[in-house]
Amino acid sequence: MSKQPKRVFLPSLDRFYLKEAVLHYLARFSTTKQKTAQMLSRKIMRWGFKAEKAGMPESAILEIQESAKAHIPEIIEEMVSAGAIDDLEFGRSKVRYSAGKKSRRLIAAQLAAKGLSSDLLEDAMIEELGEAGEEKSRILELQAAIRLAKKRKIGPFQMQKTEEADFDDMILMQKFSKEMGVFARAGFSAEMAGKVLKMDLERALAVLENQGLEQF
Repeated sequence: MSKQPKRVFLPSLDRFYLKEAVLHYLARFSTTKQKTAQMLSRKIMRWGFKAEKAGMPESAILEIQESAKAHIPEIIEEMVSAGAIDDLEFGRSKVRYSAGKKSRRLIAAQLAAKGLSSDLLEDAMIEELGEAGEEKSRILELQAAIRLAKKRKIGPFQMQKTEEADFDDMILMQKFSKEMGVFARAGFSAEMAGKVLKMDLERALAVLENQGLEQF
């Protein structure tokens, strides 16, 4: 006896279906217009796979998918008008959360990847961190670099302090280069990395507690 094909549930890929998907998504995540559009595009693509398994002709699948894609901009704008999607507020909240934990450069790169426009990104960064180079921004950047050193147990947070005389110049250079690389990959400048690596533990902990900042 021939095996019966497995039935595939195939919802209607219409505006109502897509809007419900967005509302469910927004109930779980704070997001941007770009990320929402990407989510809907994936939803439409997965629907196409299901439609193919259900035996729908390819031409019909493509036609329905194209019609569905046309709804994406209007649904997103509807969510923006309702205040459910706010790219600037999303940027502010992410910058606020990351301040003092990540480098300014890394925060900017991560937000750009989430779809914030350059103008909104700049506004969010300035509102929460201040202008690059300002005292508030410099202190937050320094604290973020110290937290990275603490996490990676380098600089003032080394597990075991060893006198430099115990190493030859080549080993010291390799160690310094490796530690500088940790900061560079996290988006910190060489100047900031060097400043943290030269700190002793007492001073590093004081900076994290917002003490002794006048010298920076």
